[in-house]
Amino acid sequence: MKSNEKRGRNAQGQMEQRKMPNPNSEGRPQHDASRLNPSPGSCGAERKRKGNSDLNICTYNTRTLRTQDDLERLLEEIEDFNWDIIGLCETKRHGEGLTQTNDGIWIYDSGKMEEDPNNKGLGFIIHPRIKDHVKGFTKHSNRIISMNINLIKEGTMTIVQVYAPTQDYSEEDIESFYEDLSKVLQDNRLSEYTIVMGDFNAKIGIKKQDETFSCIGPFGTGTRNDRGNTLIEFAIQEKLIIANTLFNKPHYRYWTWRSPNAITTNQIDFCLVSQRGIVHNCEVITKVDIGSDHLGW
Repeated sequence: MKSNEKRGRNAQGQMEQRKMPNPNSEGRPQHDASRLNPSPGSCGAERKRKGNSDLNICTYNTRTLRTQDDLERLLEEIEDFNWDIIGLCETKRHGEGLTQTNDGIWIYDSGKMEEDPNNKGLGFIIHPRIKDHVKGFTKHSNRIISMNINLIKEGTMTIVQVYAPTQDYSEEDIESFYEDLSKVLQDNRLSEYTIVMGDFNAKIGIKKQDETFSCIGPFGTGTRNDRGNTLIEFAIQEKLIIANTLFNKPHYRYWTWRSPNAITTNQIDFCLVSQRGIVHNCEVITKVDIGSDHLGW
């Protein structure tokens, strides 16, 4: 999916060296022309509806955005499709804060600490057209961050970006992660809409014929593992729907991770939503390539 407009940057693609304050709802203007339709599509919702605009929301494990060159490469890669918000995992960038590029894109970094090997770094990239709707960002832990958005005439939306422990971590670590995540959702329970997305390091596979729970749809790929069962249990507990499973797509539009030998593929990145009706599309975006072993939703 390509946009007809290229959002140009200066020749060097330099970032402004000033930090932005964490936005809040006080004194911030709102758009009057059209309301934001709360429709996370992981950049899959490319159509525009008359009278409102879809939100194109993505999640991507970059593996690293440690250097300025890494970040500039990602910004170049995302020019060719419509996006509004991109949640990031494993950025490995230092320092928490909000930075603005010369062409108005906001980049929020949760910060990575050298003394904490478990902190891989999370972040958000915010398109200029969305900035006036952003209420603020919160770092809840090294694995969970969130942002809140004002939706005109529709209240607020909470977007949570996560990076779950890998298979190398204990069940206690997994339990602690999901307990922290549940607390974040509880703290934001007044939001009209909630999205939880990121690298869950879990495989849920395809729904079995005898399974009656409604948190997953009939589509997907691969087989389920124990961490996938944990993710499904969490979705049931929090009344969330795993949007990746709602739409019939080719196989390559499901898997989000590829092994170093390029033979094994898995679907381990997911987007969970609080209401089925806000999702128009959810699929993998294959055109972003910055050397990560993940694809973006």
